[in-house]
Amino acid sequence: MKIFQIQSDNPQQIPHLYFSDEQQMHFYTDLISIKAQNSKPISNQWQPTAILNLQTDIGKLTIANKTFWVITEKVKTAIEPLLKDRVEYLPLINRKNVHKIISRIKQITHKKIFQPIIASIHEEQQYLLHILDIKEEHDAIDFENSNLQYDIEEEHILEVNKLVFEKEAIQDSHIFKINNPGLYFQMATFVSEAFKDVVERNGFSGVDFERC
Repeated sequence: MKIFQIQSDNPQQIPHLYFSDEQQMHFYTDLISIKAQNSKPISNQWQPTAILNLQTDIGKLTIANKTFWVITEKVKTAIEPLLKDRVEYLPLINRKNVHKIISRIKQITHKKIFQPIIASIHEEQQYLLHILDIKEEHDAIDFENSNLQYDIEEEHILEVNKLVFEKEAIQDSHIFKINNPGLYFQMATFVSEAFKDVVERNGFSGVDFERC
């Protein structure tokens, strides 16, 4: 089974969440960067906001050195049959519904401030992809055939020169992450060839794939 790491095709593009105040910033940072790093659903705690500066079909969102993926409605429709219950689709606010987070009064009275913000929000419905398939490193990685630098004391994988997975551990997995506190795995998301094929067949923009 071929596995790929999904990557942004435009590293210079830096999307970010919309926060109306510091309290909201702390709420989303805590929910997304901490609670969303395990396999437990968070949809019952989710409060929709907007993603700024992301106009592609699929895009990378980085929060506290952790990577998440944002997709449009048409991408969701295409990948749902493949991913099934291995992910949550957390709804975001699109440009049409921006009044739900930026009141119409604010849009009028502070036009110079909010007009460029609103223009940077995607017109289509978007979703934050919460990946629930989180694999333990000792189950998923074939350490004998991989080439890794491992800090035994800290239990961090520091560098990945070659990554080989245990076939049984990734069977039927089409998007997953590895549970390891090292920066590489905090940032890395892995997908199957079937996932890659769906993206490429539909011509979805925003990502590249690197073979593991």
